[in-house]
Amino acid sequence: GGASSSYLVNHTAGLNLRTIMDRVDIMGYGPTHPRIAVVVVGHDRKKLLSSVKSVFSHTDLRRLFVVCAVMDGVGSDPDLENQLAHIDHGNTHHSHSRHGVIHPHDKKNKDEDADDTDDNDEHSKKIHVLFSKDKKGMAASRSDAVDFISVLEKKHMQAGIKSPEEDLILLFLHNGATLTNRKWLQPITSALIVPPPIMAV
Repeated sequence: GGASSSYLVNHTAGLNLRTIMDRVDIMGYGPTHPRIAVVVVGHDRKKLLSSVKSVFSHTDLRRLFVVCAVMDGVGSDPDLENQLAHIDHGNTHHSHSRHGVIHPHDKKNKDEDADDTDDNDEHSKKIHVLFSKDKKGMAASRSDAVDFISVLEKKHMQAGIKSPEEDLILLFLHNGATLTNRKWLQPITSALIVPPPIMAV
């Protein structure tokens, strides 16, 4: 009857919206609001974690393509990888919404939050860490990170999950430096991207 038809329409609309939101999580908002690729180079684990955590806490994750952390002069660090994975899995305060809602992914309350907005859903993998046992220096390490990002970008385009029209914004963040304002990306976008005449960034 009418009730079942209404349910079907609402359910279908909900599925379509979910599909759109999943696509935004993977592909970002498009060429007028391109995603950023962040590079952090260093050998101090504590400082690097501080920098990466600040990116997650102050950036809409749907505008974050990747954070590439390079440990220069460090062959491996399983504990660091675990801590970065902890951040990447959403266990620190972050946002993936242009509405600015900040939250952690609370696994214990996942079922209770099932009816909440998409801000309670997990996002795609954002953090990659590169290790270099031999110390290369800042310039060479950043170059390695950029090469990695370029390969990742090409793979995303080949898979159809990144538009060629979206030009990534590259941010080199000094190891230990932290972002402190959630609106930091807005003026950068306005300065670098010229929107179509009928749109405004």
